[in-house]
Amino acid sequence: MPSNASTRRRLRIPAISIAALVVFALLVAYFAVVLTRSAEPSDSFIIPESAIPKTSCSAPYSQVAVDELADDRWTFCDMKDHVVVFPDGITAEVGEVGAVTGPPGGNGPLPDNVTYVVENLGKYGVVAVRADHGQRQYWGSSHGVDLLKKTPKGI
Repeated sequence: MPSNASTRRRLRIPAISIAALVVFALLVAYFAVVLTRSAEPSDSFIIPESAIPKTSCSAPYSQVAVDELADDRWTFCDMKDHVVVFPDGITAEVGEVGAVTGPPGGNGPLPDNVTYVVENLGKYGVVAVRADHGQRQYWGSSHGVDLLKKTPKGI
């Protein structure tokens, strides 16, 4: 008959293994959330109906440099289907109001650890973001950039 000490030792090993697996799973889940949140869209920002432009901007599919997004002319019309051009030549098409888009595959290989996001905020403008190793650069109307930065999830 086994002694009580050897029975306890056999029971303690599985309990420690289970605890270690639970801690490991929690750490993996935590880092997965932290890493994916760094460049996700601001899906917690809700655009009110009154902020949706009633007219489309002229010449859809025309290219707009990110530096031009701060121009007021882009806040009074819907930029859907326009193409935003980042300083390094990467392009992304603007989606519907409230939509978040990124560069299509036609840009060729993208730089490692760099994320490009374009968010259509309606009358608040279109905001473009380039995240490079945790450093974010924003382009767009000051109001739109401020709104996007204040969202809990932020880009």
